[in-house]
Amino acid sequence: MFWTAVGFLAVGTLARFIPHPYNMTPLTAMALFAGAWLPAPVAFLLGVGALFVGDVALGWVAQNLMGYVAIGVTVLLGLGLRPGRRPVAIAEGTLSGSLLFFLLSNFGVWLEGLLYPRTWDGLIACYVAGIPFYRHQLAGDAVFAALLFGGFALVCRWRGWMASSPAAARP
Repeated sequence: MFWTAVGFLAVGTLARFIPHPYNMTPLTAMALFAGAWLPAPVAFLLGVGALFVGDVALGWVAQNLMGYVAIGVTVLLGLGLRPGRRPVAIAEGTLSGSLLFFLLSNFGVWLEGLLYPRTWDGLIACYVAGIPFYRHQLAGDAVFAALLFGGFALVCRWRGWMASSPAAARP
């Protein structure tokens, strides 16, 4: 089961390099999934590592510190899903992780002071300018979370890995 989860995350990491609408990537969903299904140290390594690999390849590392914080916190949200991994809790975690990434990454852009003045009005302008990108992010997070969690549940059920009770399904 561990390697199947890692495989799902590897595919998600590669999906970042496929042409896609801006901000519609599997990263937040992957962080939530990793936290829900993998041992905590591995989940953090893969969640933040997937972002780092993409950032190095795309040349964005220095600009994305708040993104790393958001992905790390989203892994923590995933750890909180472990008792049962219920669909409603997964949806709540997906929405929370998506909103958290939006808030922190835009705050980081504002904090740099290159695009917006470091004033209250500059912060509001930064968040307003980010809304069109957030629509893509939220849609991507919802789709990728459904694919990761749903696909993994189907594979586990097919392989007979999941027990009937949520408590027995914990790693």
